[in-house]
Amino acid sequence: MQSPNNPNPEIPNPERSNPERSNAESHNTKSHGIERSSAERSSAEGSSAEGSSAEGSSAERFSAERFGVKRFGRGRVVALGVAGVLVLGGVTGCSGGGGGADAAEPSAAATATAPATAAAEEGAVSASGTVESARVRTLAFATGGVITAVKTKAGKKVAKGALLATVDATVPTESLNAAYTAYVAAQDSYADAKKDQKKQLYAALVQARNAYRKAQREVEGTKIYAPFAGTVTSVAATVDAEAAAGSTMITLTDMRNLRVTADFSEADATLLKEGQKATITFDSLGESVKGKVLTVAPTPVSAESTSAGGGGFQQSSTSVVRYEVLVSLGSRPAKIRAGMPVTVEVATG
Repeated sequence: MQSPNNPNPEIPNPERSNPERSNAESHNTKSHGIERSSAERSSAEGSSAEGSSAEGSSAERFSAERFGVKRFGRGRVVALGVAGVLVLGGVTGCSGGGGGADAAEPSAAATATAPATAAAEEGAVSASGTVESARVRTLAFATGGVITAVKTKAGKKVAKGALLATVDATVPTESLNAAYTAYVAAQDSYADAKKDQKKQLYAALVQARNAYRKAQREVEGTKIYAPFAGTVTSVAATVDAEAAAGSTMITLTDMRNLRVTADFSEADATLLKEGQKATITFDSLGESVKGKVLTVAPTPVSAESTSAGGGGFQQSSTSVVRYEVLVSLGSRPAKIRAGMPVTVEVATG
Protein backbone atom coordinates (compact mmCIF):
# COMPACT_ATOMS: atom_id res chain seq x y z
CA MET A 1 0.00 0.00 0.00
CA GLN A 2 1.31 3.45 -0.99
CA SER A 3 1.76 6.05 1.70
CA PRO A 4 -0.73 8.84 1.47
CA ASN A 5 2.03 11.37 2.24
CA ASN A 6 4.15 10.40 -0.82
CA PRO A 7 2.19 10.48 -4.14
CA ASN A 8 5.27 9.56 -6.27
CA PRO A 9 6.02 5.80 -6.01
CA GLU A 10 9.57 6.21 -7.50
CA ILE A 11 10.81 8.40 -4.61
CA PRO A 12 11.22 6.59 -1.26
CA ASN A 13 9.39 8.01 1.64
CA PRO A 14 11.98 9.28 4.12
CA GLU A 15 9.59 8.68 6.96
CA ARG A 16 8.96 5.00 6.15
CA SER A 17 11.39 2.61 4.46
CA ASN A 18 10.04 -0.41 2.50
CA PRO A 19 12.59 -3.03 1.30
CA GLU A 20 10.11 -4.70 -0.96
CA ARG A 21 9.38 -1.44 -2.70
CA SER A 22 13.15 -0.84 -3.25
CA ASN A 23 13.51 -4.22 -4.91
CA ALA A 24 10.54 -3.47 -7.11
CA GLU A 25 12.05 -0.18 -8.12
CA SER A 26 15.37 -1.82 -9.00
CA HIS A 27 13.58 -4.39 -11.11
CA ASN A 28 11.55 -1.67 -12.76
CA THR A 29 14.72 0.27 -13.61
CA LYS A 30 16.37 -2.76 -15.21
CA SER A 31 13.28 -3.76 -17.13
CA HIS A 32 12.92 -0.30 -18.53
CA GLY A 33 16.55 0.38 -19.41
CA ILE A 34 15.67 1.03 -23.01
CA GLU A 35 13.21 3.74 -22.00
CA ARG A 36 15.90 5.42 -19.85
CA SER A 37 18.37 5.37 -22.70
CA SER A 38 15.78 6.97 -24.94
CA ALA A 39 15.13 9.65 -22.37
CA GLU A 40 18.85 10.34 -22.05
CA ARG A 41 19.21 10.65 -25.80
CA SER A 42 16.26 13.06 -25.87
CA SER A 43 17.89 15.06 -23.11
CA ALA A 44 21.16 15.16 -25.07
CA GLU A 45 19.39 16.27 -28.22
CA GLY A 46 17.63 18.95 -26.19
CA SER A 47 21.00 20.19 -24.93
CA SER A 48 22.34 20.23 -28.50
CA ALA A 49 19.33 22.25 -29.61
CA GLU A 50 19.90 24.70 -26.82
CA GLY A 51 23.53 25.03 -27.94
CA SER A 52 22.42 25.69 -31.51
CA SER A 53 19.93 28.23 -30.21
CA ALA A 54 22.72 29.93 -28.29
CA GLU A 55 24.88 30.03 -31.41
CA GLY A 56 21.95 31.44 -33.37
CA SER A 57 21.45 34.09 -30.73
CA SER A 58 25.14 35.06 -31.00
CA ALA A 59 24.85 35.29 -34.79
CA GLU A 60 21.76 37.43 -34.43
CA ARG A 61 23.53 39.71 -31.98
CA PHE A 62 26.45 40.01 -34.44
CA SER A 63 24.12 40.92 -37.33
CA ALA A 64 22.23 43.37 -35.18
CA GLU A 65 25.40 45.05 -33.98
CA ARG A 66 26.82 45.16 -37.53
CA PHE A 67 23.83 46.99 -38.96
CA GLY A 68 23.31 49.22 -35.91
CA VAL A 69 20.07 47.50 -34.89
CA LYS A 70 19.18 47.05 -31.25
CA ARG A 71 18.13 43.62 -30.20
CA PHE A 72 14.46 43.72 -29.36
CA GLY A 73 13.76 40.03 -29.70
CA ARG A 74 14.71 37.11 -31.87
CA GLY A 75 11.88 37.49 -34.35
CA ARG A 76 12.35 41.25 -34.87
CA VAL A 77 16.13 40.97 -35.24
CA VAL A 78 15.77 38.24 -37.89
CA ALA A 79 13.28 40.41 -39.82
CA LEU A 80 15.56 43.45 -39.66
CA GLY A 81 18.53 41.35 -40.75
CA VAL A 82 16.65 40.11 -43.83
CA ALA A 83 15.64 43.69 -44.67
CA GLY A 84 19.27 44.80 -44.38
CA VAL A 85 20.38 42.05 -46.78
CA LEU A 86 17.71 43.08 -49.29
CA VAL A 87 18.76 46.76 -49.06
CA LEU A 88 22.42 45.88 -49.58
CA GLY A 89 21.48 43.66 -52.52
CA GLY A 90 19.50 46.51 -54.13
CA VAL A 91 22.39 48.96 -53.73
CA THR A 92 24.84 46.43 -55.17
CA GLY A 93 22.51 45.78 -58.12
CA CYS A 94 22.22 49.50 -58.92
CA SER A 95 25.99 49.93 -58.77
CA GLY A 96 26.55 46.97 -61.05
CA GLY A 97 24.01 48.26 -63.58
CA GLY A 98 25.68 51.60 -64.12
CA GLY A 99 24.07 53.46 -61.24
CA GLY A 100 27.50 54.04 -59.73
CA ALA A 101 28.38 56.39 -62.54
CA ASP A 102 25.24 58.38 -61.89
CA ALA A 103 26.01 58.61 -58.19
CA ALA A 104 29.54 59.81 -58.91
CA GLU A 105 28.40 62.48 -61.32
CA PRO A 106 26.74 65.66 -59.93
CA SER A 107 23.19 66.38 -60.97
CA ALA A 108 22.55 68.75 -63.88
CA ALA A 109 20.88 71.28 -61.58
CA ALA A 110 23.90 71.33 -59.27
CA THR A 111 26.22 71.72 -62.26
CA ALA A 112 24.15 74.60 -63.65
CA THR A 113 24.14 76.55 -60.41
CA ALA A 114 27.77 75.92 -59.44
CA PRO A 115 29.28 78.66 -61.69
CA ALA A 116 26.74 81.21 -60.51
CA THR A 117 27.52 80.41 -56.87
CA ALA A 118 31.28 80.65 -57.42
CA ALA A 119 30.89 83.94 -59.29
CA ALA A 120 28.67 85.39 -56.60
CA GLU A 121 31.31 84.53 -53.98
CA GLU A 122 33.90 86.39 -56.06
CA GLY A 123 31.63 89.46 -56.36
CA ALA A 124 31.20 89.32 -60.15
CA VAL A 125 29.14 87.50 -62.76
CA SER A 126 29.85 87.11 -66.46
CA ALA A 127 28.16 86.11 -69.71
CA SER A 128 28.76 86.12 -73.45
CA GLY A 129 27.33 89.05 -75.40
CA THR A 130 27.21 90.83 -78.74
CA VAL A 131 27.84 94.39 -79.85
CA GLU A 132 24.77 95.98 -81.38
CA SER A 133 23.47 99.40 -82.30
CA ALA A 134 20.65 101.10 -80.46
CA ARG A 135 19.22 102.09 -83.84
CA VAL A 136 19.08 99.72 -86.80
CA ARG A 137 16.68 100.01 -89.71
CA THR A 138 15.93 97.60 -92.52
CA LEU A 139 14.94 99.47 -95.70
CA ALA A 140 12.68 98.26 -98.51
CA PHE A 141 10.84 99.60 -101.57
CA ALA A 142 7.21 100.46 -100.87
CA THR A 143 6.50 99.90 -104.57
CA GLY A 144 7.79 96.83 -106.33
CA GLY A 145 9.53 96.89 -109.69
CA VAL A 146 12.79 96.41 -111.50
CA ILE A 147 15.76 97.92 -109.68
CA THR A 148 17.30 100.68 -111.77
CA ALA A 149 20.00 102.00 -109.42
CA VAL A 150 21.89 101.11 -106.21
CA LYS A 151 23.82 104.10 -104.94
CA THR A 152 25.50 102.60 -101.87
CA LYS A 153 27.39 99.55 -100.60
CA ALA A 154 28.07 97.79 -97.33
CA GLY A 155 30.32 99.75 -95.01
CA LYS A 156 29.57 103.12 -96.57
CA LYS A 157 28.62 106.00 -94.31
CA VAL A 158 25.63 107.97 -95.52
CA ALA A 159 23.91 111.18 -94.44
CA LYS A 160 20.29 111.52 -93.49
CA GLY A 161 18.04 111.82 -96.57
CA ALA A 162 20.61 110.36 -98.99
CA LEU A 163 19.15 108.44 -101.97
CA LEU A 164 20.24 104.80 -101.71
CA ALA A 165 18.35 102.87 -104.46
CA THR A 166 15.51 103.16 -107.01
CA VAL A 167 13.17 100.99 -109.07
CA ASP A 168 11.50 101.78 -112.39
CA ALA A 169 8.82 104.43 -111.73
CA THR A 170 7.23 104.59 -115.19
CA VAL A 171 3.96 102.87 -114.33
CA PRO A 172 3.50 104.56 -110.93
CA THR A 173 4.15 107.97 -112.51
CA GLU A 174 1.51 107.41 -115.18
CA SER A 175 -0.96 106.38 -112.50
CA LEU A 176 -0.13 109.55 -110.59
CA ASN A 177 -0.78 111.76 -113.61
CA ALA A 178 -4.14 110.12 -114.22
CA ALA A 179 -5.10 110.46 -110.56
CA TYR A 180 -4.12 114.10 -110.60
CA THR A 181 -6.29 114.84 -113.63
CA ALA A 182 -9.27 113.12 -112.04
CA TYR A 183 -8.77 115.02 -108.83
CA VAL A 184 -8.69 118.39 -110.59
CA ALA A 185 -11.87 117.54 -112.50
CA ALA A 186 -13.61 116.61 -109.27
CA GLN A 187 -12.65 119.92 -107.74
CA ASP A 188 -14.07 121.87 -110.69
CA SER A 189 -17.32 119.92 -110.64
CA TYR A 190 -17.79 120.55 -106.97
CA ALA A 191 -17.05 124.25 -107.33
CA ASP A 192 -19.57 124.71 -110.19
CA ALA A 193 -22.35 122.61 -108.67
CA LYS A 194 -25.48 124.08 -107.14
CA LYS A 195 -26.04 123.93 -103.45
CA ASP A 196 -28.41 120.95 -103.59
CA GLN A 197 -25.84 118.98 -105.67
CA LYS A 198 -22.76 119.71 -103.60
CA LYS A 199 -23.48 117.00 -101.04
CA GLN A 200 -23.45 114.29 -103.71
CA LEU A 201 -20.39 115.71 -105.52
CA TYR A 202 -18.44 116.11 -102.31
CA ALA A 203 -18.19 112.30 -101.92
CA ALA A 204 -16.76 112.05 -105.46
CA LEU A 205 -14.26 114.81 -104.67
CA VAL A 206 -12.99 112.99 -101.58
CA GLN A 207 -12.62 109.74 -103.51
CA ALA A 208 -10.58 111.46 -106.26
CA ARG A 209 -8.38 113.15 -103.68
CA ASN A 210 -7.61 109.83 -101.95
CA ALA A 211 -6.72 108.17 -105.26
CA TYR A 212 -4.32 110.99 -106.06
CA ARG A 213 -2.59 110.74 -102.69
CA LYS A 214 -2.22 106.99 -103.07
CA ALA A 215 -0.62 107.47 -106.48
CA GLN A 216 1.81 109.94 -104.94
CA ARG A 217 2.85 107.38 -102.30
CA GLU A 218 3.42 104.76 -104.98
CA VAL A 219 5.77 107.05 -106.85
CA GLU A 220 7.61 107.92 -103.67
CA GLY A 221 7.86 104.17 -102.90
CA THR A 222 10.09 103.63 -105.91
CA LYS A 223 13.00 105.21 -104.03
CA ILE A 224 14.85 104.33 -100.80
CA TYR A 225 16.24 107.20 -98.71
CA ALA A 226 18.36 107.08 -95.56
CA PRO A 227 16.10 107.88 -92.58
CA PHE A 228 19.11 108.90 -90.44
CA ALA A 229 22.85 109.26 -90.72
CA GLY A 230 24.63 105.97 -90.31
CA THR A 231 26.57 103.15 -91.90
CA VAL A 232 25.17 100.75 -94.48
CA THR A 233 25.79 97.29 -93.03
CA SER A 234 24.20 95.15 -95.74
CA VAL A 235 22.92 95.53 -99.30
CA ALA A 236 20.70 92.93 -101.01
CA ALA A 237 19.62 95.08 -103.99
CA THR A 238 21.07 94.38 -107.42
CA VAL A 239 20.49 96.44 -110.57
CA ASP A 240 18.01 94.88 -113.06
CA ALA A 241 16.72 92.50 -110.40
CA GLU A 242 13.03 92.39 -109.53
CA ALA A 243 12.27 93.81 -106.11
CA ALA A 244 9.07 92.91 -104.32
CA ALA A 245 7.34 95.54 -102.24
CA GLY A 246 8.36 95.19 -98.60
CA SER A 247 11.40 92.98 -99.17
CA THR A 248 14.52 94.15 -97.30
CA MET A 249 17.09 95.64 -99.65
CA ILE A 250 19.41 97.64 -97.35
CA THR A 251 20.25 97.64 -93.63
CA LEU A 252 21.33 100.92 -92.07
CA THR A 253 23.03 101.04 -88.64
CA ASP A 254 23.82 103.96 -86.40
CA MET A 255 27.42 103.16 -85.41
CA ARG A 256 27.64 106.16 -83.12
CA ASN A 257 25.21 104.59 -80.64
CA LEU A 258 26.60 101.13 -79.89
CA ARG A 259 25.88 98.99 -76.86
CA VAL A 260 26.22 95.38 -75.73
CA THR A 261 23.52 92.80 -75.12
CA ALA A 262 24.28 89.73 -73.02
CA ASP A 263 22.07 86.91 -71.82
CA PHE A 264 22.68 86.11 -68.14
CA SER A 265 21.40 83.04 -66.33
CA GLU A 266 18.49 83.42 -63.94
CA ALA A 267 20.75 83.04 -60.88
CA ASP A 268 23.15 85.74 -62.13
CA ALA A 269 20.40 88.09 -63.32
CA THR A 270 19.02 88.37 -59.79
CA LEU A 271 22.31 89.98 -58.76
CA LEU A 272 22.23 92.66 -61.47
CA LYS A 273 20.73 96.14 -61.40
CA GLU A 274 20.96 99.39 -63.32
CA GLY A 275 24.16 101.37 -62.87
CA GLN A 276 26.51 98.52 -61.90
CA LYS A 277 30.00 98.75 -63.36
CA ALA A 278 30.94 96.31 -66.10
CA THR A 279 34.00 95.28 -68.08
CA ILE A 280 33.55 94.40 -71.76
CA THR A 281 36.30 92.30 -73.33
CA PHE A 282 36.65 92.10 -77.13
CA ASP A 283 38.29 88.73 -77.70
CA SER A 284 38.99 89.37 -81.39
CA LEU A 285 40.58 92.76 -80.70
CA GLY A 286 42.37 91.89 -77.47
CA GLU A 287 40.94 95.00 -75.78
CA SER A 288 38.73 95.71 -72.79
CA VAL A 289 36.60 98.78 -72.06
CA LYS A 290 34.47 99.90 -69.15
CA GLY A 291 30.71 100.22 -69.17
CA LYS A 292 27.56 100.19 -67.05
CA VAL A 293 24.41 98.11 -66.83
CA LEU A 294 21.57 99.96 -68.57
CA THR A 295 18.62 97.60 -68.15
CA VAL A 296 17.82 94.07 -67.01
CA ALA A 297 14.92 92.49 -68.88
CA PRO A 298 11.96 91.68 -66.57
CA THR A 299 11.03 88.62 -68.63
CA PRO A 300 13.26 85.80 -69.93
CA VAL A 301 14.43 85.84 -73.52
CA SER A 302 15.44 82.18 -73.76
CA ALA A 303 15.35 78.87 -71.93
CA GLU A 304 17.68 75.91 -72.42
CA SER A 305 16.74 72.38 -71.36
CA THR A 306 19.41 69.90 -70.39
CA SER A 307 19.20 66.31 -69.16
CA ALA A 308 21.58 64.02 -67.31
CA GLY A 309 21.57 60.32 -66.52
CA GLY A 310 23.58 57.18 -67.01
CA GLY A 311 22.74 53.52 -67.28
CA GLY A 312 21.10 53.36 -63.87
CA PHE A 313 17.64 54.28 -62.72
CA GLN A 314 18.25 57.98 -62.07
CA GLN A 315 17.31 60.48 -64.77
CA SER A 316 17.23 64.24 -64.21
CA SER A 317 16.60 67.33 -66.32
CA THR A 318 16.78 71.06 -65.76
CA SER A 319 15.88 74.22 -67.63
CA VAL A 320 18.27 77.19 -67.67
CA VAL A 321 16.39 80.48 -68.08
CA ARG A 322 18.27 83.55 -69.36
CA TYR A 323 17.56 87.28 -69.19
CA GLU A 324 18.79 89.96 -71.60
CA VAL A 325 20.96 92.66 -70.06
CA LEU A 326 21.94 95.88 -71.91
CA VAL A 327 25.36 97.33 -71.13
CA SER A 328 26.73 100.69 -72.29
CA LEU A 329 30.21 101.24 -73.73
CA GLY A 330 32.30 103.87 -71.97
CA SER A 331 34.59 104.05 -75.00
CA ARG A 332 34.81 102.44 -78.42
CA PRO A 333 37.79 100.55 -79.83
CA ALA A 334 38.90 101.85 -83.23
CA LYS A 335 38.00 98.62 -85.05
CA ILE A 336 34.72 97.94 -83.34
CA ARG A 337 31.94 96.49 -85.47
CA ALA A 338 28.32 95.67 -84.84
CA GLY A 339 27.85 91.95 -84.23
CA MET A 340 31.25 91.40 -82.57
CA PRO A 341 31.22 88.79 -79.78
CA VAL A 342 32.32 90.01 -76.36
CA THR A 343 32.51 88.83 -72.76
CA VAL A 344 30.71 90.94 -70.19
CA GLU A 345 31.72 90.84 -66.51
CA VAL A 346 29.61 92.80 -64.03
CA ALA A 347 30.81 93.62 -60.52
CA THR A 348 28.09 92.70 -58.03
CA GLY A 349 30.01 93.30 -54.80
